[in-house]
Order: sequence, then C-alpha cells, then structure tokens
Amino acid sequence: MPAAGAATLPDGPLATDPAYDGCLRALLEALISFLPQDAASLEPRLLALMGSAAQGEAVAVRQGDGWLPLSDLDLGLITARPATRTDRDRLQQRLEERLRPLLAELRLRHNPIDLGVVPRFYLARLPVTLEIGELCERPRRLWGDAVLLRGLPRPGAFEALRLWANRLIELRLPAGDVTRDEGERARGDGPPPSGRRAGPWALT
Repeated sequence: MPAAGAATLPDGPLATDPAYDGCLRALLEALISFLPQDAASLEPRLLALMGSAAQGEAVAVRQGDGWLPLSDLDLGLITARPATRTDRDRLQQRLEERLRPLLAELRLRHNPIDLGVVPRFYLARLPVTLEIGELCERPRRLWGDAVLLRGLPRPGAFEALRLWANRLIELRLPAGDVTRDEGERARGDGPPPSGRRAGPWALT
C-alpha cells in the first residue's frame, strides 16, 4: 500500500471505453503531479476520485477524431485551510493552463475535470450524496491520507436513487439512445450558464 502522501492511480478502469480510459488516466497522472504543490498554501490533505469514474463508468462519445466527455471527472481536494474565492480562481486558472496542451493532445473537446476544494472541518457538513457514500465505502485515493474519510454519514434513499438514475442515463448516451441535452433534462441537472454542472464540491 502506498505511503499516505504518495500519489497513485486507481487499479481498476475509469471509463467504459478502454481508449477513453487511457485519456482519463493521462489526465489524472498529469494532475496529481502538480496539484498538491499548486495548492500548497491551502495545506492539502487528500485528493480523491469520486463519481462515475471512481466506479469505472465514465463515458464519452467520439466526435470526429476526438472525444466529447459526457461524464465529469469528479475530484475532491480536502484541505486543512479554507480556500477563499481568490484561492479557488487562482487554482482553477493554474489547472486550466497546465492541462491545456494535454487536452489538445488527447483530443478532448472540453476539460472533464470537476475539482471541488473542501476544508476538512467542513467535510461532515456537506449534503450527503451518493458520491460521498461511495467515497467512504471504497475510497479512490489519488494522493494523501484516506483516513480523513472515516465517519462520514451515508446518503439517504432518495439521493442514492436520484444519482443512480443519473448514472444510468449517462451510460445510455454513448449508445445513441438519448442525446446529451435530453439526458440532462431528464436528470434535471443540466449545466449552468458557465457550461459546468454545479454541486457541493464545485470549485467555482
């Protein structure tokens, strides 16, 4: 088992398509090589993979010679110090700058990474979602100490059912059964005007 501070990629798949899985692994490998250092002023304690990619179910569709990601690559960065809006903006800008060449190389139509920054003391106050439940049940730690996840509450039945339905819709999209817009309307969580879905872990 890696040391508490050592970076490691998940052993299992991240995506349903092996080729797209390779793209996500390349993104994660690049990100964990610089994110702990870029966020050093916030005293990072844990970087964890969440959501569909943590379960090996991230999806994308071919668009020309590239990929259109349909699932976010959800990451949670737990820190010792709270982040101000300036801290978040600076971290987001740095992340975009560092990953832009790799995104072009991988031919990804947009950046699927959805990074949330949460101070450790606030972690237990977050809305209890399926992602947090899965994170506690089967931690997909990329860097840091997964012990921080112990003792978090489990999601209620309604939240678990809602997010389970969301994931089923995402898995149907690559097969052409549902369009991306139809899927987002059915889930009731289409992207905000910025083009990114907001949530309790949203960086901005």
